[in-house]
Amino acid sequence: GSTRIVLLGEATHGTSEFYRMRERITRDLIIKKGFRFVAIEADWPDAARVDHYVRHFQYPPSEWTAFARFPTWMWRNTEVHDFVSWLRKHNGTVERNQRVAFHGLDLYSLYDSIRSVLNYLDEVDPDSARVARERYGCLTPWQRDPATYGHAALTHLGLWDGVRDQVAQADNVRATLALVAAREAPLGIVYATDAQADPRVTVIGQFPDDSHPPITYPVALLAQAQDAADRAFLDALSAHEAQAVFAAEGFTLAR
Repeated sequence: GSTRIVLLGEATHGTSEFYRMRERITRDLIIKKGFRFVAIEADWPDAARVDHYVRHFQYPPSEWTAFARFPTWMWRNTEVHDFVSWLRKHNGTVERNQRVAFHGLDLYSLYDSIRSVLNYLDEVDPDSARVARERYGCLTPWQRDPATYGHAALTHLGLWDGVRDQVAQADNVRATLALVAAREAPLGIVYATDAQADPRVTVIGQFPDDSHPPITYPVALLAQAQDAADRAFLDALSAHEAQAVFAAEGFTLAR
């Protein structure tokens, strides 16, 4: 038909049969229907590296590996490798402006992108880097990955270049704690509140507050909130009793 967009999914992620069938359909859409764009549920910068490869663009090799973040098995598998190889070969037979693109739609890499911007600004314009950190601060309440803060602190303290080749990023804070507790890693960077969760690890130091973006978790009453229980809940969070609970868990209630 004349459909411009075709959505392809699978009942289970990572199942070879679904991936191979999706690949066959995608190939036919490209060859028989002239589709020029493949978009996958993956991080944009990782997919962009693959896009450069399949469209024969000349870019310097990246220092990181595409699709290395969990879940690696979704895209770093034989079926996707075969499709990427086929797409590069196909694109080599058509004009440059007719080559099929390969892009990612996910935004999980938001903080990797922030880190790249800050790394660049730290080198070329430190003053702008400080301003950028303040602007990016509004995003830190949703920051799940302490690696962003650790990288910022190590960079601020002038230590990053000396340790970057020895740093490995775990999937999450608890994974980092487990590696250190099992003595599979000598050191780990985590939130202080999480460090309290495992008695097998010892806190040996803390980064200065001004070495990384502030770690904040804001709470506010929405303008459309009409229920008295909403105000009561906010008041409870600000009460002396709640402050004591927060303090016991390592948090400070900002004013």
